[in-house]
Amino acid sequence: MIIEDDNPWVIHTNKLTIDRLELETWTNTSVVRDMAGAVSVDYHFTKGFIFYSDQTADRVSRMNLSNPNGTVDVITNSLSLADAIAVDWIYDHLYWIDASHDHIMVSELDGTQRKTIISTQLVYPRALIVYPNIGWMFFTDVDDPKIEKCGLDGSNRQAIVTTDIGSPNGLSIDFTTNRLYWTDNHILLKHIKSSKLDGTDIQKLMMLSADNLPWVNNSVCRVDKQNGSNFQIIRAKADQPVGIKVYSEDNQPTGTNLCFSNNGGCEQLCLPTPQYTVICTCADGFELKADEKTCLYKGSGKWVTFANLNTIERMDLETNVTETIASKTTNAVDLDIHYEKGFVYWSDVRAKKISRSTVTGTSVSGDVEDIIVGTVDVPDGIAIDWIYNLLYWTDTGHNHIQVSRLDGTDRKTIIKNDGSLEEPRAIVVDPNTGLLFFTDWGAHRE
Repeated sequence: MIIEDDNPWVIHTNKLTIDRLELETWTNTSVVRDMAGAVSVDYHFTKGFIFYSDQTADRVSRMNLSNPNGTVDVITNSLSLADAIAVDWIYDHLYWIDASHDHIMVSELDGTQRKTIISTQLVYPRALIVYPNIGWMFFTDVDDPKIEKCGLDGSNRQAIVTTDIGSPNGLSIDFTTNRLYWTDNHILLKHIKSSKLDGTDIQKLMMLSADNLPWVNNSVCRVDKQNGSNFQIIRAKADQPVGIKVYSEDNQPTGTNLCFSNNGGCEQLCLPTPQYTVICTCADGFELKADEKTCLYKGSGKWVTFANLNTIERMDLETNVTETIASKTTNAVDLDIHYEKGFVYWSDVRAKKISRSTVTGTSVSGDVEDIIVGTVDVPDGIAIDWIYNLLYWTDTGHNHIQVSRLDGTDRKTIIKNDGSLEEPRAIVVDPNTGLLFFTDWGAHRE
């Protein structure tokens, strides 16, 4: 379905789809399907792009309204928990919250040149919105309840709403009046409020409670933005409609892109500041040179790789930049690396499988291949023979040790469950001497 209508319409997430609601008829149409857990949506009106995040699939994707079949994933790795996203429609940047790492990131619209701009004093960041015309970004924290703002380059950070706030889940800006709106989902508050952009002149629009509102769960609603009157449910029985926007040219007012000419002279990112200026900055792993234009790679190429139960991650020893190799593991307990071939292997005892992903010294692929699935119970320990290209693992459920080729083929049990093993766990190989070492946590431990 090609969408060429420039009239305003409501776009919202619906868990498995991104849906469009006509403003006059409230007719609903799905514009993106086959999602797993859609939570946030934004758009670039002049380019005709819809951006959306899928928290279950851990990705941020982009669809061109003139070519819906041309959907591309713009953020698929270095991401553990895709949450809120925001599009800078003037400087053509994408901002997003990685709620797993408690970071706020920025990149080009295609996902390249990724930079962490907020990485400290965030407990659980949730909502995010940008105002590129004046160089500001606004965001919320639901566990340390407050609303903050900072420059789109991460500078001039300041908390603007810190009282009478419990769980600020949504943010919006009225660009005609320069007022900030937010929803508060705290069980004792449940209200919609607004303020000036500096957090002053706070006004309560309405209380979201059963006593004063014919409330319907999983619904899309509207009220008068001035006083909260004229409540109306415009779509009932939706499926977790978390993110919502009004797709309209008026909601992305035109402005001057100070980076337009030659990217502001910047080699990588050119970002606006609240002082109506721009700065050059560099993606994570790079630092700005003395000319304040070009970037120097500072990564060591040496990484600490670790299993974090729900993710497989690595951290550069020089820059401390952390990248996610794989997300949504259920209980990853061990890993090993084949440096020459660029593989990271790990075992997941809850999912009952062994998987791998490819990495290089400067990037991670984000692609995961399950190589041992089924017929394995508790793959507790794994070890790579990097000379003969073999994979070894212990299975605490079956009480044996097996070996296979690196792709999981030609499996063989080398130590059987014959009473000599009770609970094999850790394992390591020394291919130079041909020796295999392992631990046994059984009742007769040796």
